[in-house]
Amino acid sequence: MQLQTGGRKTAGRNSRSLENSRQYVPKVFLIGFMGSGKSATGLRLARELGYTHYDTDAVFEETHRFTIPSFFETFGEEAFRRIEHNVLMKTASMDQVVVSTGGGTPCFHDNMAFILKHGRSVYLRLDWEHLMKRLLQSRKPRPLIRNTAKHELEQNLEALLKSRESVYRQANHTLDISGLTLTGVIDRLLPLLVAV
Repeated sequence: MQLQTGGRKTAGRNSRSLENSRQYVPKVFLIGFMGSGKSATGLRLARELGYTHYDTDAVFEETHRFTIPSFFETFGEEAFRRIEHNVLMKTASMDQVVVSTGGGTPCFHDNMAFILKHGRSVYLRLDWEHLMKRLLQSRKPRPLIRNTAKHELEQNLEALLKSRESVYRQANHTLDISGLTLTGVIDRLLPLLVAV
């Protein structure tokens, strides 16, 4: 589903009930490197807040009937980045939404400027050890590391991360999620999203 609506939780820990009584910003953008858990975190966060979840990669694939790796192979990265930009622009008029972006989304077509203008952004950061573990164990096809020999993978990923890190760091908040459970990530995210 490209848009998923989460129901606000009424049961659970007292601290969570208190969290949900707060006023939160109407739009949240989750950014970060591939494998950082933006989609899973976004879906869970949307459920906690009672917001809609908008996953840019999922919207792309549902709209264009292509997996992203297949689209990359057929049309190339630049064509993908242009459409990805348009997918992101659709969030401009949305409220009460958590947007999970693709790993490269903020780094092209002035998307980071758009993100900063239209909502509260959080960079979900993993240390190198946790990031590599996730990517090596991941079953999700990722076009920028597809068909890459294991001995080349670390070198390629390190260079790619370095090229993107300065953009990610422009987010309103950087949250180190290394070693955290999904619940732990949500616990640390919610205080960053209180409206001021």
